[in-house]
Amino acid sequence: MEEVGLRFESDTASLDYFCENSIQVEYYEGTAGFIGVASHAMFTAIYQGRNVFDTPAKDLFALAADLDASGNHRFNRNEYMFPKQILTLWDADTQYDPLERRAIWGQVGLGDARYLEMA
Repeated sequence: MEEVGLRFESDTASLDYFCENSIQVEYYEGTAGFIGVASHAMFTAIYQGRNVFDTPAKDLFALAADLDASGNHRFNRNEYMFPKQILTLWDADTQYDPLERRAIWGQVGLGDARYLEMA
């Protein structure tokens, strides 16, 4: 990540943080098993053609729910994981919208099978 300008910030035994802590990488057995991103000017996070940090939380949730095809999903503004995609949404709040008008997700993440198993 540092090679593309996303500076390493800190680490713990199983986590690394980059780009002013806006990228979280969690490791299992030495390889990345989860990557979570928060909004930052250095990058744009895109899901199904949409900027996840410029899409209202309920709209992004609905899009992910339609694509997950794993049953009924009920919006939860605190956190949610779509099990087929291993897509996580965390903390829908207006504080993440630059104009503080819409609830936007604070972090969007992707995990692998190990992350799903631990959740």
